[in-house]
Amino acid sequence: LWGTNNLTPRKDWPIIVRKGDQLYEGNKVFRFLSFAAPNIQQNESQIRKDRGNRFPDEYEIRDILDALQRMGGRVTRTFSLSVYSPDDSGMPLYITARRTYNEEAFRCLDRIIALCHEYDVRLIIPFIASQSFPGIRGIDEFSALAGKPKGSFWTDPEQKEDFKHLLNYILNRKNTVNGLLYKEDPAILAWQLGNEFGSYYWDRGLDPKEWEPKILAWSLEMAEYIKKLDPNHLVMEAGGCDKIALINDKNIDIISEHLYEYWNKVSGKPWQLSPY
Repeated sequence: LWGTNNLTPRKDWPIIVRKGDQLYEGNKVFRFLSFAAPNIQQNESQIRKDRGNRFPDEYEIRDILDALQRMGGRVTRTFSLSVYSPDDSGMPLYITARRTYNEEAFRCLDRIIALCHEYDVRLIIPFIASQSFPGIRGIDEFSALAGKPKGSFWTDPEQKEDFKHLLNYILNRKNTVNGLLYKEDPAILAWQLGNEFGSYYWDRGLDPKEWEPKILAWSLEMAEYIKKLDPNHLVMEAGGCDKIALINDKNIDIISEHLYEYWNKVSGKPWQLSPY
């Protein structure tokens, strides 16, 4: 399934850094135009009726990376790491129980990261989804693993410690394919706090005035924690709160925005960019 057991990491590939408002690859400004690859680490949307999905094999991973390389894309974004839900029983997942992670899943991510060296593609990896997509799940399911109520993810001290446990596991993981610690691997462009945190309250009809401060405080705390564990890599925010506060935070390196052409037709609400 996995093909080559060992892939030698590139030695001429510097970690991307931020200087002021620009990214640098060594002494050169680093800019990119590319595509996301939400199915590269797990099938994000096509769920079998029997829940008999599997993780991508090496051929499928190479196919995606090769397509990106041929189109000149030097960066791609995975999707969030999946969280157990009884509704997805039997599906392959990354986070299977409280502070419990699927080694097979992370060996798939090991393979992806190692192959990125060969294809000159960097990765943006969001940790968790704000939504509850079938087969992926996210924040509320993460809380359920600890017997916590919905919404406690953002403020409950034990929930924060559970998430920091996940961060420790990921950032300090030693890749089984190329031997590098994740926190030292130049294939990682940025760690993203999560996927579309603003969807947490919009999708559930909650009051943004109540939830934006909670998401902001959580985002700043976790960005600081990531930088302590991994001072090498960039941190990307996940929205859902005051952009100015995120821009002004020393631990946030990249600001993101997800734009949907047909958002107003789906939601009935006009699309508005975050005010900054």
